[in-house]
Amino acid sequence: WVMRRSALRLLKPKRAPDVWVSGRPAKTPRPARPAKGLDRSSGRETTDFRLLQDRSRFSSMASRHKKPNSRVTARSDANIIESLRKQFESLKESCLRYDAGNEIEILNISARLRAILDTNSPIIQQLKISKILMFRDTSTHRVDNDRNICIANIQCVIIPGVGAKWSPLYDDWPKGHARAEDQPFHKWWNDHIMPRSVEDGLDRTPIYSRRDIVRFVANQEGGAHLGQLETDFDELTRDNFTVEVAFKGSSGESPFIPSQGNPVFACIRQIGHEVLQTLDNNLQTALKARSVVFRE
Repeated sequence: WVMRRSALRLLKPKRAPDVWVSGRPAKTPRPARPAKGLDRSSGRETTDFRLLQDRSRFSSMASRHKKPNSRVTARSDANIIESLRKQFESLKESCLRYDAGNEIEILNISARLRAILDTNSPIIQQLKISKILMFRDTSTHRVDNDRNICIANIQCVIIPGVGAKWSPLYDDWPKGHARAEDQPFHKWWNDHIMPRSVEDGLDRTPIYSRRDIVRFVANQEGGAHLGQLETDFDELTRDNFTVEVAFKGSSGESPFIPSQGNPVFACIRQIGHEVLQTLDNNLQTALKARSVVFRE
């Protein structure tokens, strides 16, 4: 049977190649299969050549963007530090504009935070300080909830006679409690600090990390791209996540008024404050420590 199969192979006629390259026949490209469509007048399947042209145009565009032989030059420390300085200044300016009332700056703040902390190759990783740099921690999630009106790293500011508004903590801290110590990046970035709202009210158990919050804004609000709205983000930013306040006066007690503002935006602004404080106070120490570690 084996010999017979070999014989059949020998008897099979060989097709003469039209073009030869380096002694071998060149492969003939298979013609593109026509795109099928439905002719509404006859009800028959027809070939849509316009669709074929679009497909060929898109394939040629994709091939132009491919750079298989592109060269990559490693960045020097001075170049990376200069990039970090630019991100720092841009982050600071966006935070100031947000504080002045321009809430759209929260998109720029989230983009700067991602560049420094959370891209495929964030700046702190390129500088090799992600395991050395200690981050300022202003979250109150470890403080006793019964004696703490703050949530995560934000606070509900009471405006007498008007209501309440979500606001960053900045440098404030609940009275009677010790401030949190600086944290290593991985713990600071991934610890759960933000609670969520449930049907019975606000559940004070933290389930969202700083990483979650930054990515929520980057992916849901257009900081990096505008994706589909996730239920978790919707619950955090809409009326589901709120507290209500009422005021007592000589005329009695006022109706309960929901707090205003977006708690996620306030949290992003506070994360920006933490990063600015971290880079301003701890970056030089981390860079010096890194050089010592490398010499060892």
